[in-house]
Amino acid sequence: MGWGVGVVLHAGPLRSFTQVVWPLSLPGLWAGIWLSLIPAAGDVVNSRFLGGPNDRMIANAIENLLLGAVAGAAGGGPDPGADGP
Repeated sequence: MGWGVGVVLHAGPLRSFTQVVWPLSLPGLWAGIWLSLIPAAGDVVNSRFLGGPNDRMIANAIENLLLGAVAGAAGGGPDPGADGP
């Protein structure tokens, strides 16, 4: 549908994409981002509530790894390769 509109209005391929296809694809892009972000955040929250202090869950390990890498890049914090408490 998008490319046909651009051809009918005598627009080039780049203008057809930027003015027709890209704006029409944005709602689907945002929906995809939210549909993947919400379950990922839920996995971290669930492991916090359901896992005890001695349980090692994959979401906690990933969170510790990412937070350690961010803190290490900022100049402080735990070692990213550390196992945690």
